[in-house]
Amino acid sequence: MMVRMPLLLALALGGLGACRTVNLPASSLRSDNLVGSGGSNIAVLTQHNDVSRTGANLVETLLTPATVNKNTFGKLFSRSVKGRIFAQPLYVPQVNINGVPKNVVYVATMHNMVYAFDADDLAADSQPLWVVSTDRFGAPLSYKLFTNPADGILCVDVGPEVGITSTPVIDQATHTMYVVAKADATGAADHSGIGFWIHALDLSTGAEKQVAKKIEASAPGTAALGSGVSAITVNFEPFWQLNRPALLLTAGKLVIAFGSTCDAAMWHGWILSYDATTLDQKGVFITTPNVKPSNGVKGAFTQDKIPVIGGMGGVWQGGMGLAADEEAVYAMVGNGDVGLVDASGKGDVDYGKNFGNSFVKLSIDTLDVMDWFTPYNAAWMNLRDFDLGASGAMLLPKAVSSKPLLVGGGKQGTLYVLDRSNMGKLKLDNAMNTLNAPWDDHVNMQEDSQIPAKFEVTTERHGNGFFNIHGSPVFWQSPSGPTIYVWAEEDHLKAYLFDSAKGKFGNLAGLEGVAAATDDYQSYMHGMPGGMLSLSASGDKNGIIWATHLGDHENTHKLLLEGFVAAFAADPSSGRLVELWNSNMVPDRDHSGSPGKFAPPTIANGQVFVASNGYDYAEKDYLTDDHSLLQVYGLLPNRPTTPVTTPPPSLPRP
Repeated sequence: MMVRMPLLLALALGGLGACRTVNLPASSLRSDNLVGSGGSNIAVLTQHNDVSRTGANLVETLLTPATVNKNTFGKLFSRSVKGRIFAQPLYVPQVNINGVPKNVVYVATMHNMVYAFDADDLAADSQPLWVVSTDRFGAPLSYKLFTNPADGILCVDVGPEVGITSTPVIDQATHTMYVVAKADATGAADHSGIGFWIHALDLSTGAEKQVAKKIEASAPGTAALGSGVSAITVNFEPFWQLNRPALLLTAGKLVIAFGSTCDAAMWHGWILSYDATTLDQKGVFITTPNVKPSNGVKGAFTQDKIPVIGGMGGVWQGGMGLAADEEAVYAMVGNGDVGLVDASGKGDVDYGKNFGNSFVKLSIDTLDVMDWFTPYNAAWMNLRDFDLGASGAMLLPKAVSSKPLLVGGGKQGTLYVLDRSNMGKLKLDNAMNTLNAPWDDHVNMQEDSQIPAKFEVTTERHGNGFFNIHGSPVFWQSPSGPTIYVWAEEDHLKAYLFDSAKGKFGNLAGLEGVAAATDDYQSYMHGMPGGMLSLSASGDKNGIIWATHLGDHENTHKLLLEGFVAAFAADPSSGRLVELWNSNMVPDRDHSGSPGKFAPPTIANGQVFVASNGYDYAEKDYLTDDHSLLQVYGLLPNRPTTPVTTPPPSLPRP
């Protein structure tokens, strides 16, 4: 199957200044969490490979467009784990395990368990190198705690347990993995024992390197009470919050972000930073400290049922991690109270304080607000649930442009390109007029003129806006030039080339076909949340886009959906993106089950690691609620014809 694309660049980016096209060496990317120079030296220590969240492994030499096809590439083995997997697997080479160096892949589950597997052991009876269980982390929560149909709350986005949801992060220098677990420490009927704890685990043994840190926070704010406004202290309420974004480790700080658990009741967006050595809290940021019943924001108040303490503005980012450069941390905020300006340009009381549907730039040390960007129609987006924070930001390498650029988009289906040195804040001439705009009148490309660019990347839904972006874009310095790739829901995989000389992004590619057995153009389009992408390449050669996708489904607000994994040649210079392989071509061997929601594949040392919330292809049925799989793909020569799957282990805990 091929991906047809126009070769002409069509979308101009105004105001980018003088730019030039360059060939970027791997060293030009900020990659605190991606190290090594090739082969087994590669480590994937954080979600999407590096703190810029480029999603790229640029030292992969074994997997190339010439070696990846259904005859030479497929599933090597699976490993059973207890609990659903929402986190991206991580990979560290040459870890000292009982005096023997091993390449290790780490998996965290919602049952509050962390597994370390030998990435190269194909034996059917292979057991984990070590396991840390609920004995250490505490009992996970049932999603039914957040399900109350009588109140209109139906929690099916995560579950059946809520435990370790976010992708951990690894500090290879100190041999430490940081994990955040949500647990019930006491089982008290009033849920007072529910909280989040930071765990610092030794990579070789899983042992705790220090006492787990309970997460607590508060921040000053205001609340509208009757006809007045009162100063309040807003407290972090762990019962209602969820650590969905991957953890960030940058400049010696561990940064943790929170959205809501199933949009239930009283939440805010929180970002907290900790000293990575001592776990002392260093910074607190709340997205919506000033709460008011405005802008039609659902759930900001629950009137007579729940106290006035929720302003929404969750930081969930479709599981993608916060991004960072040498100066700051960058986050995308979801639906919530937002400060506006009137027609005269005067900001209201929440301007610069409430950041619903905004990009925010925070200082690394203390998480103080350094800058932000709020789209002109942010309040309108609240009314329509066009959650900007449904995905995460990706930072383009500085060598791409004369300005440091950030790219990100959410449920509106629009990608925003921001200048990190001047993000644009809110420039709004007709803010209030957007609140009652019809569904099909929500993207005015002439507005937000203070930013470098924005452009639509998704197919329009009939009278109901645009389809959502959930998976962050990935970046590659391709033979054609700097290229980003994105796969939105109900849409095709697409590539956009940044022409530095002309200051333009152009749509290079669209995708067709779902499996070798069919050439159905539509079949790769259907289904939310779209493709979760990663990229492997050897510098600017042999690029492959890898994607996990939940398949032909209308709604992923279900716990399990049969999906697929796919690989595409990433070089757009021929005018086509060629599908190289997908897991449905030889389903008896390669079936992927139900890929972890929002979890992109991990590529390292000639292998592709996929979180799978298991599906038994032979039985055409799902595995039990507490049984999931790590699926491992690679080159097939000298490999078993049929993949091997190990039963859930029963090992002593470290």
